[in-house]
Amino acid sequence: MLANPLGADIILDEHHVTAAMFGNPSFHIPINPATGGAPEGAHMQGVLENYGVFRSPVVHDGHIQRWENRNPHISAVAVVHERLYSTDWREEVVGRHPPANTSMEAAVDAVFEAHQQVAAGIAAGEEPEGGYQWVSLYELDGEDAVPVPADWFDGPRDRRYGFHPDAGAYGRKLPDPSG
Repeated sequence: MLANPLGADIILDEHHVTAAMFGNPSFHIPINPATGGAPEGAHMQGVLENYGVFRSPVVHDGHIQRWENRNPHISAVAVVHERLYSTDWREEVVGRHPPANTSMEAAVDAVFEAHQQVAAGIAAGEEPEGGYQWVSLYELDGEDAVPVPADWFDGPRDRRYGFHPDAGAYGRKLPDPSG
């Protein structure tokens, strides 16, 4: 678990956390130097950088055969997020002021109008106080780990990620990403 009480700029979204857990994603594209194109029968391949992450794919003939679990005792990684209600309020105010067109002048005008409305709202005492928290839980399914109970971190804003055995992939489990 990572604590960030000073609010350092650390990106803790699904993409970056899973890259830290399973390896930075990259793509290998074979190129025939004579033609500048792909060699016949060759295809682009997605690869996860293996630098001692939690779990690494074992690849054979370009397909993941299984996952090697380097830390089978770890159940999950939990990221605790916090956001101020005033941030939501400011974003909502800014969203009410779209630029009239794609010019820089229109963008500056829209930002200025939004800034004026935010300042007026603050002066009128409309800026909300307080904040809220939520947890993003990234399950690891370690062979020697105790699974995190399903009713932990199941609040309305909480997110849960894990392996989807039927799909052979890792992604969001709760709330249901299709719903």
